[in-house]
Amino acid sequence: MTKDIKKVDPAQMRLDLFELDTLKDKNYSNTLEILDVSGLFSSDRRTKYLPQASANQLVARRTNNYKELEISYTISAANIERETNGKRERVFVFPGVREETLWEVCKKISTMEGRSEPYQMEGNGGSGRKLVGLKLSLYEIRQECIRLGKTYSYEEIREGLNVLNKANLQIESDNGDISLDGTYFPVLAMADKADPDNTKMFICFHPMVTDVIYALNFRRYNYVEGMKFSSFYTRTIYKRLCHRWVQASVSNPYTIKLSTLVKSMKKPAATVARDKQTFEACLKELVDAGVLEKYAMIPRKEGRKTLDWTFDLYATDSFAKQMASNNKVKNNISGPREQTIPETTE
Repeated sequence: MTKDIKKVDPAQMRLDLFELDTLKDKNYSNTLEILDVSGLFSSDRRTKYLPQASANQLVARRTNNYKELEISYTISAANIERETNGKRERVFVFPGVREETLWEVCKKISTMEGRSEPYQMEGNGGSGRKLVGLKLSLYEIRQECIRLGKTYSYEEIREGLNVLNKANLQIESDNGDISLDGTYFPVLAMADKADPDNTKMFICFHPMVTDVIYALNFRRYNYVEGMKFSSFYTRTIYKRLCHRWVQASVSNPYTIKLSTLVKSMKKPAATVARDKQTFEACLKELVDAGVLEKYAMIPRKEGRKTLDWTFDLYATDSFAKQMASNNKVKNNISGPREQTIPETTE
């Protein structure tokens, strides 16, 4: 255990409300508002390690909406040491698909009964800041990754956790009410054993996780199904729909602009047409998976030039029923009067 944090009274953080039924909800986790509705990981299938990089190459920026606020995200690449061709070298790397999987796996484990624990930072920098802590093992992480179809080695898992411990995520709102800065896992402690199966570890999540849980801004979703999608963008859209499309029905479309998706998930492509192609492929994947019944695309033009696209998404009956079931779980936590119903137009 690190000396810079101490355990505090669980009542201070309402972590029991974040828990899911261990058996009934085996394939479920929780989405987190602000965090899970944006592209906070690189979409590259292959991790890119940069021995050298300019300042612009080391930062990625995203923007998103939350109620009436505009949220800005600044992601700074991790600087880690790794072995390449028999030599140790320092490289820069952004959290990618591997780190996304590890984040989701650790978040899933944190929803299990009695697993999440409340901690408070001490000392200079962040004194008093509450963090959600989690004790687990490398074996537990690897087995859950395998269940998701990800066969990462222990070495790859260690490196991915190190990236999450070193990559920084700054989140700010345009009115200044939200301002949180920290790495994805600001605390990472590992008791290495000769046998990796017996290696125990401890992590704390980004401080935004604490605020989201305390505000009850989380929702149950089928994370096993969500992690099956081949595209990082599809996985993020799926979580966004599960979190915000709370009145999903066959007759109630969810409307979102292409520009909104781009700003929240990626660097804009050279042309609008190329970004449209990227996200239309995601929508087709959601149709194939039985999430969407269909979708419609409406261009916004200036003369003959297309500036943006609006997507109208129509839920399948099965997805609408799944959302209704998730609404019941949410209402049991916060009560129907406390539940905020986001607009279906973004």
